[in-house]
Amino acid sequence: MAIKYFPNRLEHNRLGSNIDRTRALRNPLMSMSHSNCASVATSFIVSQDYGWMVDNITLKYSNNTASRTYALNIKNGRKVVSKMNNDLWFTGNTVAPQRIILASGFYTGTQLAAELKSKLDANTRFTDDGYTPFAVAYDNVVGTFTVTPNAGTIRYLSVNTQAVLNIRDSIAGHLFGFEATTTNSSASVTSDTVHPGLDNEIAFFSEAAATTQDVFYDDLVTMSIDQAVEVQIDQAAAALTCDIQIVSERIV
Repeated sequence: MAIKYFPNRLEHNRLGSNIDRTRALRNPLMSMSHSNCASVATSFIVSQDYGWMVDNITLKYSNNTASRTYALNIKNGRKVVSKMNNDLWFTGNTVAPQRIILASGFYTGTQLAAELKSKLDANTRFTDDGYTPFAVAYDNVVGTFTVTPNAGTIRYLSVNTQAVLNIRDSIAGHLFGFEATTTNSSASVTSDTVHPGLDNEIAFFSEAAATTQDVFYDDLVTMSIDQAVEVQIDQAAAALTCDIQIVSERIV
């Protein structure tokens, strides 16, 4: 699960009171995109910060003569939410503990590894001491993340006891399978808990070489915070645009 609750964090009541959650029942959200499918393949991805479901998906095409191939996909991954699961601590043999803050958004396992690498490489202290560029890899089959500096040795800190109380926990560590502080500083850090399949994607509805004017999919699809729905349309050979509409709502 993408989000765990930490007693030192005040943001754990993000979902609000019972009455707020009750009032939020049956409050559909609409996500929309307009795409030129003749110039490039289209990928429109929607995710949420909570358990949710897709009510319906509409594809409105500009004509019914240009052939197109499309798929409605479920993508596995991790959702990063600001102040809920977006930061973690690393230290080096010559570097004091550094707080690494991830950008909010939905990531596959490979994308999450790339985001962590980007933030580690951007850290001034790690750069000054020659630790960058880092290599961060995700193994989709085994389910592990491995973090390796260019030089030096590193440790992952589940809790940075030197930091102030409300930011000392690595609230993003579990996204990578980092559950416990690394015992010793080493040449690389690898997940101690595996999370395989974060790069997986599966089509729940698709059609090849179709010339249907419009598509309306209205079977309910239940999603977790760690899943996104993707509308993927291959590049068309002729002029074609598509208006995409995804209606979803929170599961309370």
